[in-house]
Amino acid sequence: MEFDFSQWKTGSATGAPTSDNEIWEAVQSVRPVIWLLGKTGAGKTSLVAALTGLDALEIGNGFVSCTKQSKAFDYPTGQPLIRFLDTRGLGEAGYNPQDDIAQCEGRSHALLIVARKDDPVQGEIAEVLAGILSKSPKTPVGIVHTGTDLIDSEQERQRARLSNQKIFENAAKKELPSAQASLGEIPDTSEVLDLLAQWLPLVAFSKLRDDGRDAESDAFRRIRPMILKFATAAGAVDVAPVVGLIGVPSIQGAMLRGIGKHYGTDWSRKTSLSFAGTLGASTVLRFTASLGVRQAAKLVPGWGQTIGAASAAAISFSTTFALGRAAAYYLFKSDKNEETTHDELKAVFEKALRGSEHETSQKH
Repeated sequence: MEFDFSQWKTGSATGAPTSDNEIWEAVQSVRPVIWLLGKTGAGKTSLVAALTGLDALEIGNGFVSCTKQSKAFDYPTGQPLIRFLDTRGLGEAGYNPQDDIAQCEGRSHALLIVARKDDPVQGEIAEVLAGILSKSPKTPVGIVHTGTDLIDSEQERQRARLSNQKIFENAAKKELPSAQASLGEIPDTSEVLDLLAQWLPLVAFSKLRDDGRDAESDAFRRIRPMILKFATAAGAVDVAPVVGLIGVPSIQGAMLRGIGKHYGTDWSRKTSLSFAGTLGASTVLRFTASLGVRQAAKLVPGWGQTIGAASAAAISFSTTFALGRAAAYYLFKSDKNEETTHDELKAVFEKALRGSEHETSQKH
């Protein structure tokens, strides 16, 4: 990935979109899909609710049918960054899931098996998992163990988790990453977010929030969804090939011009050079390099993804978001005829870039 500020432009020799409008349309189409698979009562809807900070009723009302028995939930509703695909609970009497599973296979980018620790009967789920991987062996798969609060003994909780984990790994014929989630009154999905972030960094990073209460923070909150959308596209180059054809620099360039319009400013070459000079290219390079190392260190062998791909996705997303955050701050101050120093803008960029490490378990 390039971080040369001169690369913030549109246009491509490969036939990719060349105008900001075309790029925005492509960006809008990016919606990585997480497929939830599990038995009835495993906690799929509750998991989505905990991940998004919404309640189960809101999630239930937000689901729309996408196959005969499966439903999809887009989040956030205004400018969706991600889609959760929920197959009807397996094991229900009279339900043959094969048609739904066949359709979901072609629509998802990662699969989460949701299983309650106190339910050792997971044979049907394991059989479906084996079938999916036989046809698509590179599908990212993770196991989410729920129902922690339903077993009193810590020793029994660990035994139940290991037992179910073994069932799924035997079906997959390889080790699988796993996480546990507490979906009670005070839910805890931090492990799930860490798991998902290693495939799709945007899942965890999209929960960034700006806790400031000043005028600049209020102004940024209004444009934050748009910046997140561009960052999502930049980080999803492997998930959404059409966006990959555009190139991260072009996505960032279109984002910066969009931010300029929001603040009533033409993001010209002069503005770009002034912003770049204040922020400094070395700031971008130094912090994104360290982020790449941290992301690579999180990987678990057997995930079917290279260190380079996972790190590139994390860097593309977080750097694009941080650039957008810094640009919004810079233009707000400029509009007020207030000077922005290098140290000041660097601090804003660094906070946005590193914030993902501290906010992944927070709710909106």
